[in-house]
Amino acid sequence: MARLFVAIEVPAVLADALLARVPRVAGVRLAAPHQVHLTLHFLGERDEDTAVCIEQALQAVSCTPFALSVQQAGCFRGRRASVLWAGVARCAALDALHAAVEDALAGCDGDAGAQSPAPPSTHRRHAGFLPHITLARSMQAVPDNALRAWRAAQMDQVGAPLTVERFVLYQSYLRPGGAQHVCRRAYALAVTG
Repeated sequence: MARLFVAIEVPAVLADALLARVPRVAGVRLAAPHQVHLTLHFLGERDEDTAVCIEQALQAVSCTPFALSVQQAGCFRGRRASVLWAGVARCAALDALHAAVEDALAGCDGDAGAQSPAPPSTHRRHAGFLPHITLARSMQAVPDNALRAWRAAQMDQVGAPLTVERFVLYQSYLRPGGAQHVCRRAYALAVTG
């Protein structure tokens, strides 16, 4: 079985800059700079036949390159862990890429986005998509004052735009020190003329 997800790479320079701003408090474990990415679709465990189908289906995605701006910081709090992240400005090109990937995956299997008689509306399809870049995880609660200070500091921090020229199908290996993400296949975004 292959644990798969589709994502946009974050260049090392931007990843380093974002990671440098994460609060250094007990229990917070930073992501490795080369593992920082923006997930478009998490696909989970797939058998090899389905993984090959996904690889082939993603070749049909057609989008032009675009730029994203990192704008904010946030934290998802779960029952067992917290995830600290940087948000990106929502843009039509990102939504189009997200939708194109979802549409391409429709024929691979029920979990990756099974074909249905009527495709979901664009509004409903994107309602659950919160584009973000995971920067750190914590197995304990991150103090509210540290999170507030970090979010406030990010309000004025807008770095150079992230130019998106390709997306990647990653295979993730769960290791004791954290997940290791490996590029299974990369797909260039084409300039259309």
